[in-house]
Amino acid sequence: MPISFNSPPRNFFLLGSGGEDAVTNFFHNINRSSLSDNRYITGDIGYSEVDQKFLLSGTGRDSNSKQFGFLEKQAYDSATPTNVEDWRTKFNSSNPSANCTISFMKQGNDYGGSIYVGGKNNNFPWISKVNSAGTVVWSSTSVTANLEYFDVAIGQDIYVCGNTGPTGDKVAFVEKFDSDGNPGWGKAATRLGGDVLLNAIGSNDRDQVVAVGYIDGVETQGYVVKIDTTTGQIVWDLSVNSGEIFGAGLRNPVVFHDVYID
Repeated sequence: MPISFNSPPRNFFLLGSGGEDAVTNFFHNINRSSLSDNRYITGDIGYSEVDQKFLLSGTGRDSNSKQFGFLEKQAYDSATPTNVEDWRTKFNSSNPSANCTISFMKQGNDYGGSIYVGGKNNNFPWISKVNSAGTVVWSSTSVTANLEYFDVAIGQDIYVCGNTGPTGDKVAFVEKFDSDGNPGWGKAATRLGGDVLLNAIGSNDRDQVVAVGYIDGVETQGYVVKIDTTTGQIVWDLSVNSGEIFGAGLRNPVVFHDVYID
């Protein structure tokens, strides 16, 4: 089932997962020459206009069911059609028995430049900066246990959002890193009787940052929060309901999945 799409000029690609050769687009041909690393779930796709190649990221699983993250760049020849892997970077946990998963992939500049990936590594959140040649520039974490990063915004600094889980009430986090990967402030949002979850975060060239998600309580309401990038304090926040009442006087659920700031 396709889970995302990317449409660079004159091309349109769906991104999803399938069993063996069920997906016939060129990206189905992920290198599976290593028999121990033969199960992949794609997560994000991007287009690098700098060199007109494609980026693919996701999470794999080896024969021992240990998870790892992968990021690769491929060139595509539409006349053949064939794909050539330019490079692949694999992300493993330093703990041989622990998992490492990728939840997001985003380029530092639109359609080119450095690449940021991250997710969860050995029960801790992580983020890495990778250059255009596939070399990891730095990797960092706030060392906040049981937290996973779900999205990143790249402005004057770097901002990530995520949630705790999977047991107990969910707590939403926003954390700041500088351009060298050094952790700055971290702020949490929680709510009695319900979960707060953040799915996406965005910034603009004025270093304004907004994160979105939802509050899961008696009713599921969309949640938007603007953050002071110097201190991490909330400038304002709001919840959004559907306004439609049904059943026992409840409203239809509202969930925000993405955000863009101009």
